[in-house]
Amino acid sequence: MPAKTGFIERAYQKIGQLLNVLPAEEKAVSLAAINSALFGTDLVQSSGIATSSKSYQTLVDAYQSWVYICIDKIAKTVAMLPLGLYAYKKNGKWIDGHQIKTKIKTLENKKEISRYMKMDDVEKIAINNHPFLDVLKKPNPASTRFILWYDTMVRMELAGSCAWYYSKNKFGQPLEIFALPIKSSATLSIIPDDKLIYGKFKYQDGNKVTMFDP
Repeated sequence: MPAKTGFIERAYQKIGQLLNVLPAEEKAVSLAAINSALFGTDLVQSSGIATSSKSYQTLVDAYQSWVYICIDKIAKTVAMLPLGLYAYKKNGKWIDGHQIKTKIKTLENKKEISRYMKMDDVEKIAINNHPFLDVLKKPNPASTRFILWYDTMVRMELAGSCAWYYSKNKFGQPLEIFALPIKSSATLSIIPDDKLIYGKFKYQDGNKVTMFDP
């Protein structure tokens, strides 16, 4: 509670500082409008700091609602985006996509990326049929593609990360995907392999440790 209360107080201080450049009448009107939109109450201006006549608990509750609105908007937007699966060829041979992605990250714009792809004879190929795409359509009996991505984004926004657990058949193809729940006591870390790529994922909840393949 103190952390959220402090955040709100700092936010109001920042608003007051930004509006201090306005004439007194305009500043008062702006502060009232901001507070009315956010909290449905009046603001009192004192020494450039905007405060509320309502309790901090009321402000915290309102702040939480705005967090929900923002995260809900982000999660729904991502969940509705089309998903593309791609593979790469270089000089007519299939190559590890990590090589291309690592190189592309060093380039500044689409023009440089296009020039690199052309000069190095790199071909990006869209994959339309793949077991991974099939399982994403219905990740598990209790979920849909939209729900999976929505839950994933909510957990990423709230906790900073989200891990997926998937079961595989004897050919190593995914059968079901589940977004692991957020727990304040749990941590997720990456164990690199000899190529410094994801080797294992370590999920630890207290003394219980579970290792997952990437």
